[in-house]
Amino acid sequence: MKTPKYISGLAPIIKPYKACIFDLWGVVHNGQQLFDGILQTFTALKKSDRKIAILSNAPRQTFVVREQLKAFGLMEQAYDVLYTSGQHCHEALNDSAWREILGETCFHIGPPRNESLLAGTPIHQTDDLRDASFVLVSGPLEGPALTVLLENALALGLPMVCANPDKTVIVGDERQSCSGAVTQAYEAMGGTVHWFGKPYEAVYQHCMKALGIDDPSQILMIGDSLETDIQGAVRSNLVSCLIIDGIHGEAIMRVNDDVDHDALARLCQQILPNHTGPDFIMKQVAWEGA
Repeated sequence: MKTPKYISGLAPIIKPYKACIFDLWGVVHNGQQLFDGILQTFTALKKSDRKIAILSNAPRQTFVVREQLKAFGLMEQAYDVLYTSGQHCHEALNDSAWREILGETCFHIGPPRNESLLAGTPIHQTDDLRDASFVLVSGPLEGPALTVLLENALALGLPMVCANPDKTVIVGDERQSCSGAVTQAYEAMGGTVHWFGKPYEAVYQHCMKALGIDDPSQILMIGDSLETDIQGAVRSNLVSCLIIDGIHGEAIMRVNDDVDHDALARLCQQILPNHTGPDFIMKQVAWEGA
């Protein structure tokens, strides 16, 4: 793996790129507020005639996330494209070809607020796994209850749909499990799973089309997850920048805030194909940097 270039801000390296795609959680906000530097960076990108997309693995429709961003102080005029794994999943559930595969009755694993995924679709929800034609996962479930549920779903031969491939997320300063962990466990048991969101190419292709850019080398993907953001960029031939003070911070940041390049290389070898890695690394999103 080549050693990624450390940058303190986007300004010195932005010239070759027509657009940036930003991950949301862990890059733009922490689930509670915007990170410092986001508004300045977005404003500077707009002034330099760069387009901005936000690509999130949030298991909710885009309009829900847009309203959340407004509450955080990021207005929709600040970016050009917003797309979520939940929106991609919602569109699939409205697609007759997908419903031929999945059926129209789901058992939902996740918080009630994510049931809006089903709004405007022909999908019915059931609380009885035996009546379901598939399992929809939008949130975490752990412990013995999860084991029993997955075993029963597997015995019934139910496919599983994951609306958020993330396995963990940091809310404020607390690390929490996500729906990707549930889906990964089911897949490991031999269950059939369908993933929506990063790192799968479909959501990147959607952003590229919405941005009006065909050449992936003209787009910089900025995210904090090697497994989703950076792997998706690699699969889609985008240039990538890893935010190191994010989901992998504990593993690759030293006490003095220096980067442990050996630890980063080991992580990349574990997670990414063909010993690839990000092109750039940056502590947090900034324009000029320190």
